[in-house]
Amino acid sequence: MMENIEPPENLYRDILTRIGREKRRIARIQFALSGITAIVSVIALVPAGFYAFREFYQSEFYQYLSAIFSDGGIALAYWKEFLLSLAESAPLLESTILLSLIFVFMGTLKLAAESAKNFASPPRSIKLI
Repeated sequence: MMENIEPPENLYRDILTRIGREKRRIARIQFALSGITAIVSVIALVPAGFYAFREFYQSEFYQYLSAIFSDGGIALAYWKEFLLSLAESAPLLESTILLSLIFVFMGTLKLAAESAKNFASPPRSIKLI
């Protein structure tokens, strides 16, 4: 009774078409989310950059760093103390925040480009067996 049931002729093609549509929909969602994240990270990068540069110039790190170029002989003579002074005065938190935002922006930009490529490419032709 159920032995001669065959699937519709276009079932395989319809399934592959639906899978292709779902992949494109997922790529559009990924593009939107990564694009929004990239925009937010750029917006956050501006005040974080101003904050990092302000802290950089307010700390003594800038003065120690400029001493290398103004009087390199003293920096070389007392290089251990000089490096310790640089390490102690470096604005590490501000630099970490700034670099984190830069890496988030670059990563989401890469994801946005990949997902844009996936949903912008034309669907491939389907070969039926």
